[in-house]
Amino acid sequence: MVATTHSTTLAPADASPRKRLARMRRWLFRLTALVAGLVLGLLLVELALRVLPIGPQPVLSKRYLLPLDTQGMLEYHCYPSDPHGEFTSPPETSQGRWRLIDFAKHEYPLAELRDTPHCVEYRFEYAPFSRGLFKIRDRKYEARPADGVLRIAAIGDSFVFGEGVPIERTLGRQLEAKLGPDFEVINASQSGLQTDQEVELARLFAGEFGCRRAIVVFLANDVVPSQQLLDRQNLLTDLVNVRDERVGALRRHAWNAGPSRLANLIFSRDALTRVTDMTIQWYLDCYDPAQNADGLARLADAFRQLAAIDDCQVALVMYPLLEGLEGNWPLAPIHARVGQMAREAGLPVLDLAPAFAGQTTNELWVHTSDHHPNGRANAIAVEAILKWLKSDAPEFLKPEAPAAVHAP
Repeated sequence: MVATTHSTTLAPADASPRKRLARMRRWLFRLTALVAGLVLGLLLVELALRVLPIGPQPVLSKRYLLPLDTQGMLEYHCYPSDPHGEFTSPPETSQGRWRLIDFAKHEYPLAELRDTPHCVEYRFEYAPFSRGLFKIRDRKYEARPADGVLRIAAIGDSFVFGEGVPIERTLGRQLEAKLGPDFEVINASQSGLQTDQEVELARLFAGEFGCRRAIVVFLANDVVPSQQLLDRQNLLTDLVNVRDERVGALRRHAWNAGPSRLANLIFSRDALTRVTDMTIQWYLDCYDPAQNADGLARLADAFRQLAAIDDCQVALVMYPLLEGLEGNWPLAPIHARVGQMAREAGLPVLDLAPAFAGQTTNELWVHTSDHHPNGRANAIAVEAILKWLKSDAPEFLKPEAPAAVHAP
């Protein structure tokens, strides 16, 4: 019997580890090449950003052009662009004395007016009262209205004043144009007023200027904050004026701040977003009784005083700060609380927030650096006010013989 020999060929004992090592080396090479390519790409982008005029857009706020020879009766606000076609060219500054400043009172050479060449003009007149003069952004009025004319005082702060819009696009002028020749609407406003200060204005215009009606416009920033709340304002924008120095400070202290142009470009919007979120929360806290009981008490008292003014019907209109109108408006809880307070005081109340719901917020701003309502926003407000007055408070628009007016 012949034995059959089976020959078996065995692979070397270390063949499998060698293959694994080779695969690991190939993957490591690919990973290294990928990382190196990514780093090189980032370095090239960083170099391009340093060479080319590309980077985070600076926050250039409006500037104030002041003719020094007009005793404060004329001024201009000047912007870097004209997004809605409502601005005009700057005035001729070669004659007379002029001053160009920003919100923080930093002064600029007049030649730098070229950076903000789109302007809004503000002309003022004095309303004479027994205790002094009040400067209004409006035409000159006699102490009493003509027979058959119902005079309405539009009282408020910068929204009523019309900061950032030409006079004919302000809330009062648009309301007067809609009401017709039997009505006068006086722009009895001043930037920065709070509701308790507006009570005295309503009394003065009712008692000495023949305003038998007053529309007081309320904003979420009209309550008096506590000292603790004031101490938190150091980096806030107020949701109206984007302060370049405040946003710049937050950017400098942000975690991503540094020499990298690329990082600054990627995260340039982060600072303003966080400032906005902080500001919204600050406003909500201002209407929290646990954090601002005294301020809310003063506001409730101001509403009661407005409702009690002699010979003048007062209506309260709540104008929304123009932030986040596309979805759930973040300041709605404030309007709900304030509306209840005003109604309890005996005032008729209109909340304009529903009229603005769903609007594209930035299309209603004066400018990206100035979130006051533009002319279109004021037109929306006027339509809502007229509809409300005609349906819910028709007696407000009924003409009446003017009561006796105290001499100034």
